[in-house]
Amino acid sequence: MNKTINTIASEFVSSCCTPSQAERSLASDEYTFLSGILPGSSFLSGSYARFTAITPLNDLDIIWVLPPNIRGRIEERSLTIENALSGMAKLLKTKYEDVGKTVKITPQSHSILIEFPGRESEFSIDVVPAYELLERNPFGEPVYIIPEVGMMNRSSRT
Repeated sequence: MNKTINTIASEFVSSCCTPSQAERSLASDEYTFLSGILPGSSFLSGSYARFTAITPLNDLDIIWVLPPNIRGRIEERSLTIENALSGMAKLLKTKYEDVGKTVKITPQSHSILIEFPGRESEFSIDVVPAYELLERNPFGEPVYIIPEVGMMNRSSRT
């Protein structure tokens, strides 16, 4: 049986480059866990969401759509994004510990980094807060902006 180069390439990518079933299960389980904790909504982003992730899967990017009450407090300046991220990081650490998972959680300037020390392979999650804007992309889907970027003037964003 003669295989075409496309078939051979496809089989190679599928067997050697694509995240394994165990890696996909890990990503799914962690996303489901976090979705149950984060107030508001969330969705996957980055290479995993675009089906361009490779094995070993070393990170998962999650966009956390800030609920109106948190967004409003940030916009009126009664809550800083740093304080919002710090507070959410503490909550996440408690929730992970409640289920017996060891994690290192670090609030950063634009996200919350969740690391899993002691795992056989390196894996982390980056939770990035975002606002949903009124505008839509060409596919009719919402457009999002990261708060720290939204607070910059246009010339500072590049």
